[in-house]
Amino acid sequence: MNDLEDYEELDEEFCSNFDGVINQEVADKLKTGKYKADYCAWNWHGTVYYDGGYKCQVRHYGRIIGSAEGTTPEELRESLCHEHGGD
Repeated sequence: MNDLEDYEELDEEFCSNFDGVINQEVADKLKTGKYKADYCAWNWHGTVYYDGGYKCQVRHYGRIIGSAEGTTPEELRESLCHEHGGD
């Protein structure tokens, strides 16, 4: 799993399970450098970044509990919701 300490955090979130809408501007920005963005959900929190594909570190109360990846933002969202819940 990637150490994201040296990635710059973007102000806007990648996605939220509240409405499931991916912020395409953020998704595009992630591909341009060492950036990370939040993915907010009810029972977990993700940090999304791009490293040859969209990747996410999943945390629950600050502890890493898993990861997911996808070739597209939509594939990443589907994987996260399937593995960790869509609420």
